[in-house]
Amino acid sequence: KNKLAQHQIEAFEGFNMRFGVLSLTANPSNNDMWIKYSANHSGFCIGFDPIITFKFFGGGGEVKYYDELPIIYPTPKHDMETQHFLQVFSKLKKWEFEQEYRVHKFHYEPNGLQRQIILPKEAYKEIILGAKIEKKTKEEIIDAVRKDLSHIQIKQASLGEDNKIIIANYN
Repeated sequence: KNKLAQHQIEAFEGFNMRFGVLSLTANPSNNDMWIKYSANHSGFCIGFDPIITFKFFGGGGEVKYYDELPIIYPTPKHDMETQHFLQVFSKLKKWEFEQEYRVHKFHYEPNGLQRQIILPKEAYKEIILGAKIEKKTKEEIIDAVRKDLSHIQIKQASLGEDNKIIIANYN
């Protein structure tokens, strides 16, 4: 029993060092996402060029949402591909508002930058400033983008009627 428990810990740690996931959404106008993941509209959102970005990952797909997480069975009941899909792309329905898409990469020989991928500048397409972003933070971001990433569109989110997100080009 102890050996099995130790093996599971070591296997999980080894997998965790080598496997990375980037969680994304295709909906930058999702108010719940701005509230939860951008400190109630005070942060920012980055838009990527999917054709460039996805070349740097090993795969990806839409997250599927379930009332209960599916049971993952060992081979032969579930093949390795099914096991992987269920493990990486399954979440409870309470997270369905995220409309999540995940990309991932497995690093066979992890190094000091474990699970990190450096994307080329061209992979960044736009930055959307939150509706409640602090003026100083906003100015710092705009200065950095204009200096180092001048091809990126800068946009500003605002809250309209019924907290509807309105995204417009920044002047």
